[in-house]
Amino acid sequence: WSINDKAEGASMFNPGGSWGNLTASGAKVKDIIQNWGSAAPVNPVDPVDPVDPVDPGCTSDCPPVGVIQAEAYAQMSGIQTEATTDNGGGQNVGYIDPGDWMTYAVNIPTTGSYTINYRVASVSGGSFKFEKAGGEVSYGQISVPATGGWQNWQTISHTVNLSAGQQNVALASLSGAWNVNWFEIVANGDSQPVTDNDNDGVADSADQCPNTPAGDNVDANGCTVDTTPVSACDGINTYPNWTANDWPGTPNTH
Repeated sequence: WSINDKAEGASMFNPGGSWGNLTASGAKVKDIIQNWGSAAPVNPVDPVDPVDPVDPGCTSDCPPVGVIQAEAYAQMSGIQTEATTDNGGGQNVGYIDPGDWMTYAVNIPTTGSYTINYRVASVSGGSFKFEKAGGEVSYGQISVPATGGWQNWQTISHTVNLSAGQQNVALASLSGAWNVNWFEIVANGDSQPVTDNDNDGVADSADQCPNTPAGDNVDANGCTVDTTPVSACDGINTYPNWTANDWPGTPNTH
């Protein structure tokens, strides 16, 4: 547009006009100048601390519990979306590495026990936490099995206790690499709340290792799964079974 009085739609002044004879564009510019700094911008974007997100997300009329598409996150760090071949098509969240996370705004109708079903795929397996956005509260963690491919989908589940209200929850990766297509929050009726005192994703009633250290990968019995890499030299540490050397071209020493 032009600030002069040319007869064009984007001029500030009508032909022969002044500040009292503005075009629609001119009136808009005048309003912006007069009210500069006096009102918040529409859809402001605030910086978000990746460790402790401060964006309140949904605060009213949030989606009720049920199926939530993984790509419908409020915030995320480190992930990407891609087309999925899972039932229903659409997109899934992938390229998830340890430390990556996604937050979701949900409306939990009542305080109590809930089953969360996750639709996951992974070549090598992994694990993640279901937590309050920001990580202050961990509701439980769950292991992702190796499903045989990035688009070989399997549904896994665990039981958590949630408080009523509109809130932000998160999926936070702990280990491995995995994809997620959707997750589902299902109320467990009027049953007594399920306790999980060591927050390993396995209910105390079924937990055979009730004091699992925080962050450990666990099996269905709640016991730590050893994920220590197997050395290429394990089991062949005596001569003459040495098969590896410490430097190319030198004799085998282990």
